[in-house]
Amino acid sequence: MSRKLFKGGEFLVAETKCEDVFVPEDFDDEQRQMAETAEQFILNKVNPRLEEIENKDYSVTLDLLKQAGELGLLMVDVPEEYGGLELAKTTSFLVSEKLNAYSGSFGLSLNCHTGIGSLPLIYYGTKELKGKYLEKLATGEMIGAYCLTEPGSGSDALAAKTSA
Repeated sequence: MSRKLFKGGEFLVAETKCEDVFVPEDFDDEQRQMAETAEQFILNKVNPRLEEIENKDYSVTLDLLKQAGELGLLMVDVPEEYGGLELAKTTSFLVSEKLNAYSGSFGLSLNCHTGIGSLPLIYYGTKELKGKYLEKLATGEMIGAYCLTEPGSGSDALAAKTSA
C-alpha cells in the first residue's frame, strides 16, 4: 500500500481515509502492557523523585535511567540481534508518550538517551558500532548523551563553527 507523503502542514487540510487513522482501541495487548509499564514507572519511581531531578541531582536521573533499562523501556526500538525488543513504532510512541506525560525533565533525559544515543546507531551505525554499543544502551549500562566539543560553542549547538 502506497501512502502519500505530506509536506509541511498539508496533513491538516488533506482528506484522510478512516482506515489510515489509528485510535487507542487499535493497540494490541503487548502495546498496552508496555505503555502501562512506562506509566507505572513514571508514577511510582520517577515522580517521587522529581524535586531531586529538578534540583539537578544527576545521580538520581542516572539511577532511574538504569531502572528504565532493566524494565525494557530503553530497548523498544533496538533490534533483537543487539539485545532489544524491536517493537513497532506505535509501541515506541506509546512508551515515549507515557514517559513524557508526567515528567518533562526525566522524559527529556530519556529521549536524549534514545534519540541521540540509540536511534542514530540503529539507523546509521555500522555493524561494529551497533555490536559495541547498542546492547549497553538498551539495558541502561551505558547512557547516551550529546557533547559539544567545538571551542566557543558554549551550550548552543547551533552556534558551532567548524572547518574541514
